[in-house]
Amino acid sequence: MIAVLLNAGYIILLLWYRHHWRTADELPEIKYPSDALPDITVVVPFRNEAPRLPALIAALHQVQYPQHKVSWIFVDDHSRDGGVELLRQWSAGQHNIRLLSLQEGEGVGKKAALCKGIECASTDWVVTTDADCIPAPGWLYALLNTARNREADMVCGTVKVDERQGGALVNFQCMETAVLQTCGTGSLQAGHPLLNTGASLAFRKEIWTRIGGYSSHRKISSGDDTFLMMAFHRLPEVYVVPCVSAEGMVLTHPASGWLALLRQRLRWNGKLRYYRPGYIHLIGLLVFGAATSWLYLLGLSAFGDGSLFDALLVLALRTYGEYAILQQWEDTSGQKFSLPAICLMSVTYPVFTLLSVVFRPFIRSEWKGRLVNKTA
Repeated sequence: MIAVLLNAGYIILLLWYRHHWRTADELPEIKYPSDALPDITVVVPFRNEAPRLPALIAALHQVQYPQHKVSWIFVDDHSRDGGVELLRQWSAGQHNIRLLSLQEGEGVGKKAALCKGIECASTDWVVTTDADCIPAPGWLYALLNTARNREADMVCGTVKVDERQGGALVNFQCMETAVLQTCGTGSLQAGHPLLNTGASLAFRKEIWTRIGGYSSHRKISSGDDTFLMMAFHRLPEVYVVPCVSAEGMVLTHPASGWLALLRQRLRWNGKLRYYRPGYIHLIGLLVFGAATSWLYLLGLSAFGDGSLFDALLVLALRTYGEYAILQQWEDTSGQKFSLPAICLMSVTYPVFTLLSVVFRPFIRSEWKGRLVNKTA
């Protein structure tokens, strides 16, 4: 009975987030002329991204925003490949593209690179993305048009995993990311933000400076996205909104293997202890409790000590909620998932959730060749 109640709560939570995603999606929108939108600076931190940069550069050529209104700042975080030279060649002779590098004494890591780029921005609006992402042509327009429509100070876009490589691992990542992004957007629209991505984020520099940039979480190696959103959201006069649009999404590459994916999730989950006590921890406990209680039910039924019907009922509940979320994601993003694939994810995700807790003490969480929460 406890497993059924926990998973019923999990499904209600998913449907609540889905409702608020739809609320944001259905808001009336004015399509402003591009010239009526503000000047912006796009800051792109990078480290050892030479293989990914050509795709990003090609995508930037397709961005539909007046070129005289956009400045690009790329900030190198001590790369050891040919990415800096590649960008130097591409940016040569282009007045609106700057290539910066972190120097001795300026720190290391993504937040240090972001700080340097944002501090050098001369516009009121700053947009951030990652060097391993590919933005849609209407990406900048979607973010800034949303900002003007809703009179916002920060606009949070979304990211989706590139499904073109195919395979079970990629499909799992696509669906899990879609669930997380839909829940994150729905929670923000509901006024109780849960998570954010720095891969598609626009905000006013003046407010970033007022709150001290990333100072509230400087000692945390990651979290430049979610903690910044939380800091903006806590200010009563500041308005943070989601951008629910396929054009506001950026495409990211899937993790190369299950271990790489597990390390990525461990890095994300490691931020939980830095959140202020409250609803985020309660949601984390609900999601973990719902997943592990279903596994417990399944284990009991396998050994003849429990009801297989109860285990299947809980699985059906989970699949229904995740199917509803993914259908909403499909309506906006165009990314489609078959019902058998969703059922498989509903079985796999609880196992993955449990493993991310069990193996946490034994797996080093790394990012770009550095241990998380280390300075080098």
